[in-house]
Amino acid sequence: MIKPRIMLARLCRDRVKVTEDDIKMAFEAYYGEKVECRIHPVAANEKTGRHEMYSKIRDSEEEFDRAARAQPSATLAQSGGRISPIGHHTTGNEGLERAAFSIKLVS
Repeated sequence: MIKPRIMLARLCRDRVKVTEDDIKMAFEAYYGEKVECRIHPVAANEKTGRHEMYSKIRDSEEEFDRAARAQPSATLAQSGGRISPIGHHTTGNEGLERAAFSIKLVS
């Protein structure tokens, strides 16, 4: 077990280059700002009624909770649509992270 790992490390050592930006991004991913999100995914084939449903769940906390608990994903339904906190450089989707961090809550 140890010998193949050492051989693989020697083989890849010259090919892997870690930059200062890589270290900064990793630090920010682990220790940086995170945002808690709730989601309610809609299937691509559910085109009818999406806009009406969106306006209802956007404007009412109770309506969002009801819709989130009735969705097909058992894991998301159980948590009320809550997902693990999102940090920068953690999802692989820069657009999603930008959107999640740009939302401003109004109290």
